[in-house]
Amino acid sequence: MSVPEFAGTLVTVFVGAFLAFFLENLRERRRLKEWLRQYLDQSATMLGHTETVFPQVATMLDDMQTQLDGWVAPSPTVPDWDVLNGVPSIVIGIFAYGVAVLPFRRFSALAGGFALAIIMLPIVIRTSEELVRLVPSSMREAALALGIPEWKVLLRIVLPTARAGIITGVMVAVARVAGETAPLLFTAFGNRFWHQGLDQPIAALPLQIFAYAISPYDDWHRQAWAGALVLIGMVFVVSLAARVATSGRFTGVR
Repeated sequence: MSVPEFAGTLVTVFVGAFLAFFLENLRERRRLKEWLRQYLDQSATMLGHTETVFPQVATMLDDMQTQLDGWVAPSPTVPDWDVLNGVPSIVIGIFAYGVAVLPFRRFSALAGGFALAIIMLPIVIRTSEELVRLVPSSMREAALALGIPEWKVLLRIVLPTARAGIITGVMVAVARVAGETAPLLFTAFGNRFWHQGLDQPIAALPLQIFAYAISPYDDWHRQAWAGALVLIGMVFVVSLAARVATSGRFTGVR
C-alpha cells in the first residue's frame, strides 16, 4: 500500500470512528434518560400507596421527575474533544496529510498550521468551557434583569470575567504544540531556503532541532540543544506576556 492510499484509509477510519462515537454516545444518553424515567415512574407508583409513610421520599422523586422532564442531553461532541486530546500527534499529522497535503499535491505552511490547530482545539475548547461555567450565574442574571441582550452579556461580562483563564488555556495549548515535530513532518515538511508563500514548505524550529539531533556531527548536536533552549525561552516569553496582558481589571473568575 502506498503512502497516499494509507493516508486516505486512515482519514476514512478517523472520520468514521468519530461519527460512530457521536452516534453511540447520543444513543447511550437517550437510553439512560429513558431508563431513569421508567425507574422514577415505577418508584412514584409504588410510593403512591405509602405516601403517608414516606412523604419526603415521594417529594424527592417528584422533584427528580420534574428536573428530568426539563433535562436536555448534553451535546455528544463535548466528551469527544477529550478523546481527540488523547490521539497521538503523529496520527493527527497523517490525518492532516490526507486532508491538506494530498488534495493540493504539495507540503505547505497552511497544512502545518491545520495540523497544529487540531491539536490545540481540545485544550482551548475544554478550558474555555470550564472557565465560562465558573462565572457566577448571579452576574448573568443581574445583567439580564437590567435588560441587556444575552449576546452582550456574553461579550461584555462573561468573557471578560473569564479572560485570564481562557488566555492561560490558550498558552497551555501553544506550549503543547510548540515542540511538536511529527505533524510537521507530514505537512510543513521543512525548508532550508527562504520560502515564498504559505502554500510552500516552510522551516520550523522543532524540525530543525529534530534534523540536527539525529545528525552524526557534534556541532549540529550543540545547535540542536541551542534550538531547544530558544524554543523553551519563546514559550516562556509568550506565557509571561499573556500573564502581564491579563493582569488588569479582570484577573480571572472569582
